[in-house]
Order: sequence, then C-alpha cells, then structure tokens
Amino acid sequence: MGNSQSVWLRVDFGVVETSAALVGADGASWPLRLNDRAAAMPSGVYLSPSTGLEVGAIAREYGVADPNRYVAEPKRWIDDGRPVCELGGTAVPVHVVVAAVLRAVINRAQAECGWQLPAGLVLTHPQRWTAAQTQVLVAAAAEAGYAPDRLRLVAETPENVPVSGYSAQLGTVPAVGYPARHEVAPNGGYPAHHEIAPNAGYPVQRETASVAAQFVTHPGSLGPQSGVAQANTASRSSVRLTLLIALGVVVLVAAVVTGLAMIDSGGGGEQGPKEPFEKIAVGRSQGVGYTAVDPVDHRAYTSDTSSNTVSVIDTVAKKTITQVQIDSVPRSLAVDPQNHTLWVLSGKYQDGLGLKKIDTTTNTVVGTATAPDSTREIAVHPVTHEVYTSQANGDVVDRATGARVVASTIDPTTLQINGRVLAPGHGIDIAINPDNGQVYLYGGDDVKIVDPTTKSVVKRIESPVRGQRMVVDPRTNTAFASSETGIVVIDLAGGAYVKTIGIGHKVFWLAIDPAVGKVYAPETGASGTARLTVIDTATRAVASAIDMGGSAEGLAADPVSHKVYVRPLRSYVYVVDPCASVRCG
Repeated sequence: MGNSQSVWLRVDFGVVETSAALVGADGASWPLRLNDRAAAMPSGVYLSPSTGLEVGAIAREYGVADPNRYVAEPKRWIDDGRPVCELGGTAVPVHVVVAAVLRAVINRAQAECGWQLPAGLVLTHPQRWTAAQTQVLVAAAAEAGYAPDRLRLVAETPENVPVSGYSAQLGTVPAVGYPARHEVAPNGGYPAHHEIAPNAGYPVQRETASVAAQFVTHPGSLGPQSGVAQANTASRSSVRLTLLIALGVVVLVAAVVTGLAMIDSGGGGEQGPKEPFEKIAVGRSQGVGYTAVDPVDHRAYTSDTSSNTVSVIDTVAKKTITQVQIDSVPRSLAVDPQNHTLWVLSGKYQDGLGLKKIDTTTNTVVGTATAPDSTREIAVHPVTHEVYTSQANGDVVDRATGARVVASTIDPTTLQINGRVLAPGHGIDIAINPDNGQVYLYGGDDVKIVDPTTKSVVKRIESPVRGQRMVVDPRTNTAFASSETGIVVIDLAGGAYVKTIGIGHKVFWLAIDPAVGKVYAPETGASGTARLTVIDTATRAVASAIDMGGSAEGLAADPVSHKVYVRPLRSYVYVVDPCASVRCG
C-alpha cells in the first residue's frame, strides 16, 4: 500500500450507507472494507446511555429496540439545515454525530496503514450544498482528528458512473475544489443506484460506494467524462416497501436476540448455559484497545483511546482500580513484571510518538522517551529490560549507513535509543522468546531473528502467506501469525514456513498462553456474537472455538490464571476462561 504519509482516505458519507477507499499519490486506489459482510457500513448513529455514540451495524441493531436514541440518516439533518440531533432527549450537534461515523472509518483505515493515520481526508458532498452545510463536514473532520489543512471537500457533479468496480485510474489526490465524478440520483442529488433484491423482485435503493468515481486530475477538466453509464431509477413506493420488509426482519431478529438474552440472564423461561465470560468496566475506546497482563502483580491494562487513559484492572478482584492519564492517545502496551513497569506507546503519528514509563506500584508516569518514527509495536526483553520498537513502514533510515531501520531499542534507565536493527523490509510486530532471549521481528512476509546482544539479524525466514500480528511459543519454538481468516505457522528452529491454519473467521489480534500451549485468535469485524478460536501449539491445529460477547479489538492472556482478557470497542473487557471449554494441560 505504500507509506501512509502519501495515502489519502476518501469517504463517501451517504444518506443510508458510508463507503471509503484509500488513494495513493500515484492514483492507485484500494477499497476500504468497513463491514465484515460488505464494503459499506450503515450511516446511522445511536446514542447509548452507557457507552456514548455507537455507529454502523451495532447502532442500527440498538436503534430497532430504542428508536428515540437512533438517527438512521444523519446526512439528511445537514441537508435540512438542522444544527443538532435529538437522541433520547439529548441534543447532540450534527457535526459530532458525523464525526462518530468518520472515526469508525478512520480506525479501519489505520488498520490498513500500519496503524498510522492517512495523510489526508477527502469528503464528498452534494454539489448543491451551501457553505454552511459543507462547514458541518469541516467541523466533523476536525472532531475526528483532521484539521482543515488536511481536508479536501469534493462536490459531486451531476453525472452517472458505473458502480461495478473501482476505477483503476483514479487521479492524484485533489486540491480543494477539484471535482470528482459521482453517480447522482435524479430526484435528490444523492449518489444512488438500484439492485433487484433476490427472491423478491423489488428494486432496492442503496447508497453506492462512489469511490469508483475518478478524481479529476486537472482543475480545468470540469466537463462530463465519456463512457459514463446512466444510473437506473426505481419508484419510491417500491423502495419504501422493501425497507419495511427489511425492517420487519431486523425487528424479528432483535426480538429473538432479546429473548435469548432474557433466558440467559434468568429473565424468564428455562435457565440457559452460563456465558464463558465476565465483563469488567473500563474507560471508553474509539479505536483499538491494546491490552496487556502482569501475571506477577495480578494486573491487566487496557488503553482507552477516547479519554487518553490506561485502565488498570485488578484481575483477582475483577474490577478497574484506577485509570492512568496519558497526555496523548495510548497505543501499544508492554509489561515488565520484574521491574514493575508498564510501557505505553502514545501519540499521533503525524505529531510524533512518545514512550511512557509507568511505575505499576504507584500507577504514575515516571518518564517519557521519544519513540522512533513509524513505531507500531513495543516489547520488553525479560533479561536486558530494553524496550524494542518495531518500525512498520520502512521509512526510518540509519544516517551512518543509509540502511533501513526495522526495529530500535530503548534503554529503560536513560530512556535513550541505544540500538537499531538494520535490515530490508518492515517491522510490523515483535515477540521475544523468554527461554532463549531471542528476538523475533515480523515483517508481514517474513520473520527476522535478531541477536539481542549485537542487534543484528542472524536469520530471515520467508513466508508465502502475508500476516499482521505474531506470537511465539517458547516450548515448541514456533511462531503463529494472523492472516485474514487463517493462522500462519512458522517453525523458528527449522527456519521454514509450515502451513496456514484456516479458522473460518476474520482475525487480527493474537495472544498466547505458553503455560498451557494455547494461542487465542478472536474474531474481528463481527457485527454480532464473535468467536474466540483456540489453537493447540503442539498439534498446530484448532482445539476449540468459544462464543464470546462481541468482536475483539485487543486481547492478552494470563499465563498464571490462564484467563484471556478481550477488549471490544466498548467500555468493558471480557474475561474469558478457555479452560472451562477446552482442556488445558
């Protein structure tokens, strides 16, 4: 995908659905998948009394049961010139509602860009909108983290373009005012196209991704483009009928889910099986919820990106005991149990990253180091106590040699960089074998074995299957990496790729409990009940799949209690006991 500093995020905030794409400086584009089942996500927003603004499919589900707290089409509020949305009796500024949708899209884009923010944001809007209406988008972008100098507004022109695929010839990222080609419905100015619903025959109106539209690369190219297909139209009565049918199905599903929840909680009927997890309330996170465990002091830590805090959980009492304030967004976490230290990577990539040193006996920040550019993950060496940082984008260069820096080390006392790992490729994730002290740097398509004394790469193991995150089992000396819907297995001793274990769901995060020989792969991107797949490190096969409450955006395993702490995009952490469902020995 290239350096995120040259990649822009284009968002089509539609009436019914929101779609997006990443666009490179050379004009190449990548559709951004915003939903586990589709490229687009619903534009609706729900105000939860406990967790704040929820977006996407989960918001739509909540809105069925509590419509007074749900706005299905916030774009129409801008169109009508209304400054606030009334949600459950609370007046929420429209730009804050829109910003909640944008944050969800930006979080997805960060996951595609090595957890770095794209360089800029492009927002489309109807050509007929006034300056006051487009100003709502400017305010929403600022609320979501993009200042006006990194924002481009693109007016939709009254043309129709095919929606069958993404254009392979998107132009360069436009300056302010450069138009783009978009499909526009004849009666409202909103991009739309129509499909025939299977088994029904009713035309279904759906907001198109619109990113198939080309950026016009020259300011003077304002005329219609050739070869543009006309959008189909459908009667509004048929649309209403189809939407009513869809709404009925959603209501039925919500009723079934509510009934099952009542049975499980003792609210009526026969008592169902006990859930294999508990919940611990923590701070709110709009992005990923990095999680770490200290098995010695019986503590778990999770990042709260909305409040710039780290929640501290007493794993014995099963409750949050405090929140440590960080001056910027907390990202990767790493625990040094022997030194009673928690390390927190924090900050925004465009503003520079810091490394916070927290004394876990007092839960206070006692030092700050400057983290190298493009740092994605951190890990602590159990012997030297140095902090290893992985450099994801490969854009950090050693000044003395001109070689690419894929990892760096920071002295825990002086808080200065005291070593660099030079090698081709990237440093996406990092893991350390506590038994032999070996450091393993994952580059997505390879594993680099690093000598902790010389900070040099002593071996490189290639993998034909690309991955994202990695854990290492010290007992079998095996690396496991997440890869879309599979787990890549690499024999570190033999220096070879072994196989990819299919698990049947999307996975990004991984955790390992080496004491029981289990790797945990939670489902991500799920709109409903998600699964936690358990991999046996000895057999290198799936041992079990556990239903858990929701999609995971971070997790950690406790090698003493053997509990797994899973962080969804919610204000709580799931405590899963895998040993209650699968044999641990």
